[in-house]
Amino acid sequence: QTYDFNGQILDETGVYTDTLTAENGCDSIVTLHLFVYPELISVSSATVCEGQSYDFFGQNLDTAGTYSVLLTAENGCDSVVLLNLSVVQPADTAFSATICANETYNFNGELLSQPGVYSDTLSTVNGCDSLVTLTLDVLPVAASSLDATICASETFVFGGDTLAIGGVYVDTLTAENGCDSLVTLNLEVLPLSSSDTSATICDGDVFE
Repeated sequence: QTYDFNGQILDETGVYTDTLTAENGCDSIVTLHLFVYPELISVSSATVCEGQSYDFFGQNLDTAGTYSVLLTAENGCDSVVLLNLSVVQPADTAFSATICANETYNFNGELLSQPGVYSDTLSTVNGCDSLVTLTLDVLPVAASSLDATICASETFVFGGDTLAIGGVYVDTLTAENGCDSLVTLNLEVLPLSSSDTSATICDGDVFE
């Protein structure tokens, strides 16, 4: 702003004088003490999540940028308020996981055992929502069986064990997909057979 002091346009703080002629014809000295208040400027920053808005003196802002508003300070002068607004984009993530059919997967506290696509909404460090998507694949557990027969005087090695008694045995191996593979053995043990034979020969003969 400027101040008109008897024709002088003033805009700086200072003491100014002017000599006028009074009604009695004498000089009249007028002294002006002019104070120029500075324009007040304040700068602030704010952050909102995408989809939200920020109330800036009645303006609902949802786009990142620098905004200003002109106010009147206590001294009657203009006061400029500047706002630097940031808009945080959602931190969406997606990932895949694989488990075996006899296992479960802990997805943010939920134990999953079936294949499918799962999602959960979390809160990031900046307070905004973050969508996490999981694609879960469940590998089958392989199973196979075999039959074996041995004689009572023999043994059968199965899964590192030496077996001599008939029965059903199960061993757990690791398949090519990394999951368990159950092998079932049906072992049969055949008994040894025996028979009695009687023969008669004469003295001096040979029995073949």
